[in-house]
Amino acid sequence: RPPTPVSLAALHAPGSGGVLGLGGPRRAGAAEPQAAEQRGERAEAAREPVAALAWWRRLADEEPHTARTVIRLMHALEQSGDRAAALRLARAHTSLILEEFQAGPHPDVARLVERMRRAPSGSEDDG
Repeated sequence: RPPTPVSLAALHAPGSGGVLGLGGPRRAGAAEPQAAEQRGERAEAAREPVAALAWWRRLADEEPHTARTVIRLMHALEQSGDRAAALRLARAHTSLILEEFQAGPHPDVARLVERMRRAPSGSEDDG
């Protein structure tokens, strides 16, 4: 069945965490994504960027529409020195949101992309 139309305001509503198209509380069975998020945060706090990156990737696979998760993964990729991958992720996320919800990217994703593009880099492959 076709997707239910969703207003742009609902997609980016405060408190939604940028969970586009999924709005509302997490469904039953959401314990695994929540655990992955907690582990990603713990790995960041412990300054374990490789582990944090792995957890954010895992969570992004589970919740590809969630802007907050995409932003965390973009930060982890940038911290690992792969800003180009972070920008590719943002493009893929934006395409997914446009295709599935006929909406633009979450404003926080767009701001992070702009910051990354403006920041000096040692790689010509960043954009």
